[in-house]
This record gives sequence, structure tokens and C-alpha cells, in this order.
Amino acid sequence: MRRTIFDRARSFVLATWVAAAAILALMAMPAASYAQDERGIEDEGEIYAITDFAVSKPTADVDLGAEARAEFHREFDKANQNAKPAKVLTSDDTVARFVSELNLSQPIDRASDIQRLGQALVPQAAYIVTGTIPNWRIDTTKGGKTATVVMGVTIWDVAAGTKVNGAAVQGTSGVRPADTANSALLQEAIRRAAFNAVSEINKRILPRASILSTLNEEAYVNQGGRSGFQVGQRVIIRRRKEQVAEGEVKSVDPESCFVRITRSIKGVRPGDKVTAIFIPPVPTGSISANSDSAPATKRKSGSGSLNGLFQVILVVGLLGLLLGQGRSGGNDLVNGVTAEADLDNVGTPRVKISWVPDTFLRGNNESAPVQWQVWRATESTGPIVSVLDPNRRSAVDDATITDYIDPHVVRDTDNSSPSSGKCPAYGASGTKPATFITPGVPYRYSVEVVYKINGLSLPIGVAGNCFFISPRTDAIGQATPLIKPTLQNPDDGVTVAGATSFKFTSVRGGNSSVALKYVLQVSSSPIFAPNVTKTFDQEGVGTDQYAVLDTATAAAQSLATPPVPFQSSFPGVKTLYWRIGVRNIADNPGPVPDQLSGKRFIFSDARTIKTA
Repeated sequence: MRRTIFDRARSFVLATWVAAAAILALMAMPAASYAQDERGIEDEGEIYAITDFAVSKPTADVDLGAEARAEFHREFDKANQNAKPAKVLTSDDTVARFVSELNLSQPIDRASDIQRLGQALVPQAAYIVTGTIPNWRIDTTKGGKTATVVMGVTIWDVAAGTKVNGAAVQGTSGVRPADTANSALLQEAIRRAAFNAVSEINKRILPRASILSTLNEEAYVNQGGRSGFQVGQRVIIRRRKEQVAEGEVKSVDPESCFVRITRSIKGVRPGDKVTAIFIPPVPTGSISANSDSAPATKRKSGSGSLNGLFQVILVVGLLGLLLGQGRSGGNDLVNGVTAEADLDNVGTPRVKISWVPDTFLRGNNESAPVQWQVWRATESTGPIVSVLDPNRRSAVDDATITDYIDPHVVRDTDNSSPSSGKCPAYGASGTKPATFITPGVPYRYSVEVVYKINGLSLPIGVAGNCFFISPRTDAIGQATPLIKPTLQNPDDGVTVAGATSFKFTSVRGGNSSVALKYVLQVSSSPIFAPNVTKTFDQEGVGTDQYAVLDTATAAAQSLATPPVPFQSSFPGVKTLYWRIGVRNIADNPGPVPDQLSGKRFIFSDARTIKTA
């Protein structure tokens, strides 16, 4: 027989009466002490530091360890900008400085060195991320060649000196022309592997709870199976930021569990925090034939089982989610929203909007996403994009709103606040917006999701699906669509000697106050491969003097760089390629990265130039 939500509520009430007896005992504790312990780590920002990855098979084409660290840093930061509790990343330069001061060497793999580094950092890091690149491969295909990289990531709890999360993944680049540099292929594969690793880690929601009472070598905990605790899971126990014990889940009820203390450091007491841990798999180095598959792994003993974790998490806080139109823990159903200026395949300006769904949104009936709706701040009549594919993670806003699909769900009373006696139905068709983006104007976006939940899981207990709209999640920053600069001088194929000024047209558009930055990019490769390309902007040492920052020049009027001594960067090369990139300096994160160089600019077409 199916257990209704009311049956589950009765179980919760019984568990609450048991917990109440333990809570009464806690009232005898000093109020200030107990309140201090109850703050725990959940209410504080979590500081992470990332070290260089270990590499089993180095290559002269690229520093795989440093590249993997940098890409994981970027993907982790992007995916967790709105995380609660906050996940703060220590800068890579700071990590390198403290590694040097402690006379350590990267990569770091000993638990004692992990703890030393984490405790020495200012502010102290709660977690250290280490990783490995056990294998990589370049493959020749019919259409060109690709690279595949195997990556292992481990997250260490500094206080415990213990592995608490991680992933084993692989990443494969797209098929590129046969003359593409191996370094570019490997960097793209590492970028894909880092994205996969962060996605795997963030999917794994590790339950947390508080100790209500203790008896002998066991602790009674205020969360159970509904929060994801399972028999056999390993846990660490903290008092504020200090680890006081380790344990293993012995038995589980829906709303509580018992933990057996396996290692006592300072003893446990009511109010201490319990966190489940996941010992990550270790990649063997074998590469899967399927580029989308995880690599072969070996798992160390004692990892505990997390099978079914996501299914039980779906039940936790379901009523709180619906009644509040959000996660009970304060998380949004749509995360990691970014808006990036871009060009379509014929060079027309557009904005790419991408997002990451919360792990709550899964399944076919329970909490399944139905459609994604993207809103532009300048448009109030309806979403400018309505994506019916639940597996989509991005859409585009352009001059014709080509990604708009009717219908979109109208946000009415039932969709925005579910009633206790009615199942909200799927919304009606909307009206396609009539306003379009204008090049040169900054725009802000937000994303919401229409999702469905089986009515039998709700208090109303009706058959069929009920439909709801999540709150909107704002993008992390604005995006400014821009046209490509037009090159004017030097002419194509001209031979020049010495420092040269490069002339081009302004792309200023509908907003005259936008601060536009233009940069020169020169390469010995027509596709501007990163290892043979020089970008004269602030990211290159001593090259910022050649960038052009413009706040007034009207569209189509001429601009020029100062004389640039580019020849010194390409000794002996007779034919070079140049182009101009542009962006609004206030955009965050900026335009979609160039496919090979990774620079966030809208680039012009290229011209050749010959050196004397």
C-alpha cells in the first residue's frame, strides 16, 4: 500500500516526541554555550583552496597539472557562486605562496601536508582540493583529431584530514582540424573534464545533522533517511570548525538515526554537527571508448553507500519547497545563470543565457522540469525564451527572438502559490515579446523553471501532475551584444617594419555611456591557436599599454591602437594574422570565450600582415 504524506507526517510526529525528550535535557546547558554550538558550520562560509593536479604522463605541449587546477577553479567558482553556505575560493597565487612558505611542493598528496596548508592559509581553508591526471590521449578521426583527458578530483576536509567528496571523470574535446595544436586540444579536453567533475561533485548532496543525545559510544541524530542518511555511511563530527570524532551510521529511521562512534578525539555531546562523507573513486587511467562515459575506477573500502540518496532527498522538505516556492535550505531551483555576448554563425549579435538545474529537478513524474523560461529585464509581457526541452541548459536572445517557443506558462495565482485544495494546471499560451535586443545596449536576464509534481505526493492527494513555476534566478551580471569591429589598416597582405598602429571602426551602439575595450590579437596561425597567439591586453605582462579603452567614439568612426612592436613576439615568422576584439568592460563574465584562445571578446574577421 502506498504511504501517503499523512502517514509520513505521523512518523515524523513520533520521532519529534522522542527528540523532544533529548532537547529538554539540553535546556540545562548554558544558553550562550549551546547557541554558540548550534551556529555550526552550516551558517558560515566554506573556504576552499585548490592545488596543482598530479600528472602521470607529462607532455611538453601544456602544463597539465597547472591547467587542470586553473580550469577546475574556474568551473567550481562559476557553479557555486550562489551556493549556500557560500563556497569561497582562495586565489591560486595565495595558495602557491603558502605552499612555498611551508616548504611544500605541488602536487600535494599527504593528509598531514593537506592539513598544514589548510591551517596556514589566511583565512584558514575548510577544504583543500587535489587532483590527478592519470592519462590523456590524442586521437585522429576522419574529420580531424580530438583529445581525451582522464581526471580525478578529491576534496579533503582540513580539520579531519579526510577525503569527503570528489569525482573520477574524463573530458573529450570536439573534433578539430588536423593542424590544430595538441595543446589547444588538451586544454579543451581539460576544460570539459573540469566541468564534468564539478557537476558530479555538486550532484552529491551529503546530508548534515545535529546530535540530540549520546549514550555510551552511540549518538542520536536529528535527521534520518529522508535527509539521505543510510546505514554504513561514514560521518565526521565537528564542534564548530574543530573535528571531535568520526563515526558510522548504525541504524536509520525516516526522521532520525543512530551513529556509532568509531574514533573519539574530544568526545561528542549534544549540539555537535554530523556530516556524511563520500570517499571518491580513484581513476585507473583507462580511457573509456565512449567520450561521455566515466573512466574506469577503483573504489577504496569504507566509502559507504549513497545508492538512492537522490530519491530520498526529493521527499525532504517537499511541502516547504512548494509552500515557499523554493528550497527549504534557501537554494534556487535554477542556479549558475550566466549571460554572455555572442555572435551567431553569420556574425549577428546575440546573447547566450545558460543555467544549471538544481538536483531536485529530476525524474519523469516527481519534480520533473517541464520547460525553462528566460526573462529579459526590459521585457515585462512575458519571457523572451520559452524552452520546452527539459534537457536544455542554454538559450539565445537575438534580434528576432528565434529561441522563443509558444506556449509559455502564465504566472497566475495557482502557479505562483499552490493552494491546498486545487492542483495547478499547465498554463495557457502567451504573447511573443515585440521588443528585441539592440547592439551596444547592456541587458540583464533571469531564468525560471516550470516543473511538475505528482499530485499523490501533495497534501491534496489527487491523481495526475500539478504544475508550478519557480522563483526567477538572476544572471550573475549583465551582457552587451556587440557587432564585430571592421578592420581598416594595415591593408590585407601589407608588409610592415617596426612598431605598427592598427586602425579599426568603433562598434558603439544604442548606449553612448558604455565603456568599450578593444584589444589587438596577433598569431602565426589562421585559427589563432593559443600557443602561437599574442593578445595585447591586461592579461599579458607589460602589454596593457596597447589596449584601447573608449567611452565616446561614435559607431563606424575610426579608432587606432598605439604603435605595437608585435614582431618581437614572432621572431623569424614572415606571415602573421591579426584581428581586433571588443567587450563592454562592465559585463560579467563577458562574451562567450573564443573557442581556442579562451579570450572573452567579440573578435573581428582576420587580416594577414607580412613582416620585413
